[in-house]
Amino acid sequence: PKQLCFKREYTEELADDICQQLCLKEDDCCVLKLCNRARGAGVIPVRGGDLDLALQRLLELPADAEAWLAEQDDRFPKSCAWGCFEEQVRHWWSNECPVFVCEELCESAPVSQDGLEYDATMRVGFSLHRMEEAPKDNSEATEEDTSSGPPNCDARWPGDVRCG
Repeated sequence: PKQLCFKREYTEELADDICQQLCLKEDDCCVLKLCNRARGAGVIPVRGGDLDLALQRLLELPADAEAWLAEQDDRFPKSCAWGCFEEQVRHWWSNECPVFVCEELCESAPVSQDGLEYDATMRVGFSLHRMEEAPKDNSEATEEDTSSGPPNCDARWPGDVRCG
């Protein structure tokens, strides 16, 4: 899906910018994602018509966070529905990454299994790892020589990375 990256700062133009760049109409959906979370934390599908309000709630923290916390129901952690918007808001507010991603909502043709249909859109994950190998002796290289890319960096599929 087409992805856009934005600073985690609310502006009155942000929702319109996203809608324009993703060609979203009022009833079309996009997906807002935090960049450094796992297991779906902070991943929120939002309709174009609701995008401005959702972004405002996600990106503007209460003016007095301590007063806001004091007003919250003590039972919230046990009573909230898993994945509800209020839970997602807390992921967004506690996140330290300065940017978020907004992407098109893509759906595939439904797949039937055991009489049930589900969307089997493939999601691909990858991870970056610093290679902890001793640098090769290259006495002719200089600090300005970056033609071979950053030193000791590599990208591999998780199944290819050896533990230890």
